[in-house]
Amino acid sequence: MSIPEYPVTATATLRHERAGRYAKQLISHWKAYSEPFLVEGETSTLVFPTVELGQCLVAITVADDEVGFAAAAINETQLDYITGEVTSHIFGWAKDRDTLEIVWSR
Repeated sequence: MSIPEYPVTATATLRHERAGRYAKQLISHWKAYSEPFLVEGETSTLVFPTVELGQCLVAITVADDEVGFAAAAINETQLDYITGEVTSHIFGWAKDRDTLEIVWSR
């Protein structure tokens, strides 16, 4: 199965000594919901064909202290949804242990 192309995109980077740990938690948590779930090198791509608001994907590139996120969706509403979900999940796992910043660029 190929990765769909969506017209609306955003990218973000998380830099922290435990960034890779948080990204791996997110991948593990979401891969059961992804159709398909693809891994190529250091990049995992999760495609969500029937997310609450529609179709979207997240590509997560993991390094030890830096993680790159690339999100794409069929419209701005779905992009807002998936970028918000990525951010809230990562921040939820960090809780009060770490101060993190994820800034999305479109």
